[in-house]
Amino acid sequence: MNEEKPKPIGCSACPYSNRQRVEPKGSREAKVLLVGDYPSLTTPKQGVPFSDRKGIILKTALTHLRRMYAKAKGGNARWQALHQYSTYVVQCVSDGKPPKAPTSCCNKLFHGVLTETRPEVIVVFGATAFNALGFGRTKFSDVRGTFKDYAFTHGDVTKR
Repeated sequence: MNEEKPKPIGCSACPYSNRQRVEPKGSREAKVLLVGDYPSLTTPKQGVPFSDRKGIILKTALTHLRRMYAKAKGGNARWQALHQYSTYVVQCVSDGKPPKAPTSCCNKLFHGVLTETRPEVIVVFGATAFNALGFGRTKFSDVRGTFKDYAFTHGDVTKR
């Protein structure tokens, strides 16, 4: 198991503060942000986002995509544009049940990631992650499996 780093300021008042945190990983210059709801119960063992069974499927698909790009003319440059940064809206998880919803601390950390990375593409895995982006009355079930183009402006989301 990885050694856990100190939690960000503000997390001490959080009800999840006694739980292990899975920090975001990847290049902060990445154009693609992968966002999940919260770590699975097995993720903290690896200490890397999306390192559970579902994450292995995702990473296998990305590896396949990388091979396809490598074979195409100019593919390596295009693949570089697809490097990703991975995080969860709720970065902490316990040995029991996953958290029900993000706290204000979770939301501040997540919006800090958005501000810091300024991704061109956000791939959302789950309703908690979707709702954390602030889409208002849009239901996750209405957009699941679709591509939506949104413009982000200082934490506000507007449809293009």
